[in-house]
Amino acid sequence: MRQHLLDLLDVWQADYQDDWVVAILTHVQGSSYRKPGALMFFHPMGKTLGMLSGGCLEADLRRHAQRAIQSQQVIQLTYDATDESDTSYQLGCGGIVNIMMLPLTSANHYLGFQKLYHDLNSGKSGEFHIDIFNDGASAAQVKGRWLIKSKAAQISKTTFVAASQNVEALSTVTLKAASPKDSHLNVLSQQDQLEAEAAIINPIHAEALPLAQTTPAELLQNESDECEGQLIIPITPPIHLGIFGGGLDAQPIAQMAKTLGWKVTIFDERTAYARQYDFPSANIMKMPCDAVNDEVYQSLDAAFVMNHNVNLDAKALNQLVRFDLGYIALLGPVHRRDKVLHAAQLCLTDFSGYFSAPAGLALGGELPSSVGLSILAQCHGILHGSNANSLDKVMLK
Repeated sequence: MRQHLLDLLDVWQADYQDDWVVAILTHVQGSSYRKPGALMFFHPMGKTLGMLSGGCLEADLRRHAQRAIQSQQVIQLTYDATDESDTSYQLGCGGIVNIMMLPLTSANHYLGFQKLYHDLNSGKSGEFHIDIFNDGASAAQVKGRWLIKSKAAQISKTTFVAASQNVEALSTVTLKAASPKDSHLNVLSQQDQLEAEAAIINPIHAEALPLAQTTPAELLQNESDECEGQLIIPITPPIHLGIFGGGLDAQPIAQMAKTLGWKVTIFDERTAYARQYDFPSANIMKMPCDAVNDEVYQSLDAAFVMNHNVNLDAKALNQLVRFDLGYIALLGPVHRRDKVLHAAQLCLTDFSGYFSAPAGLALGGELPSSVGLSILAQCHGILHGSNANSLDKVMLK
């Protein structure tokens, strides 16, 4: 069951003109199953995509989705699990969650999800800005804005910006853009400013009016008193994992990575390895790694080097070291790592990202699935900025 937004949109876009409703988790107080920015889609015939809880809210949300379709209005919902005596929904997280639901129609340009889907499918990342309206507001007023940004330029987590802050931020951006002597204060480049302000005009991020023809007041003309502000959601495409070596021990890794919703590509030029039958859901590159297009390497977030051949592993590292990957793992003990690095004429400090060799966490176990789990767990933690501590050491009581 893959839950990445790209997977949800892949199903939604096939019938996007149906009376779909989107539910967005906008605020959380205390603990909850999902974090703000999580999305779920409801089809009028009962099909759902995604999840906002562990299963305790979805039945009630489905009922409200039908109401949103009939009224063509925004529906604001609050589920409070702090009162343990209230068994209405039997929520176990003990927090308060706010959810906004609204129908997706041509009137609100389907919130720009078609453009978002296309760009995510192309490997682009960015921020999705969605208006947060009061309960009962017309769904046609709600706008979605998709801004393409590099991962480094994105905000780190979903952020709510109140309407009053929005006006102030726009005024600040315009003043800075008009004052060359203060250019060192700009957080955004001029091109980013143009794109950001253009997206406020056009919800599907297509053509926009020139910046010189607009002012902050004009940009906000269509803002309503019913609009509380915007939710800014950072969105990245699924993690792209490259596995160099298509042997038997790579199969459980590819399967687990696919379960996580990752994109998997197997690199192996050897005839008897990396057969499509053994890796049914992965892309396979049957060519020498130095013949692979640089664009493929640039799309990788992580790589596991496991050819079990010193020369092939060295060639793979010589290609990977040229790119800014967040995580690279090399299988084998320390003495083999040194042998591979010597063959590649590399040293540990040559890698810009995290280089793990011997690869993985000390989880125990010796079979391919256990080894794969230990490497995937470490990779997952590194790519998500985690130090892999036990949750009972880091979560608030």
